[in-house]
Amino acid sequence: MLQEAPDVKQSERDKIVEYLARNFPARANVNKAAAKELQAALEISPESAAAIVNYRQQNGSFKTLDDLKKVPGLDAAKLDAKRNLIDFKE
Repeated sequence: MLQEAPDVKQSERDKIVEYLARNFPARANVNKAAAKELQAALEISPESAAAIVNYRQQNGSFKTLDDLKKVPGLDAAKLDAKRNLIDFKE
């Protein structure tokens, strides 16, 4: 859509993209994402992200937030706060 609007300046496009990124953050698929992706999207430590990936590899896919909370060492309150950023699609 932005490509079709020649009257939109690059500086305006940059502001639009910044707004969208800030207000509509990317979701993290805990069943597919790499540790670095989980770390960035959920704002968790590298150790927590690695723990999610390791747990997933050993125990299979996560179906719910309660499944994710079973990962040793994860902060359940932090997961609850980020629940809108977590995707469980397989």
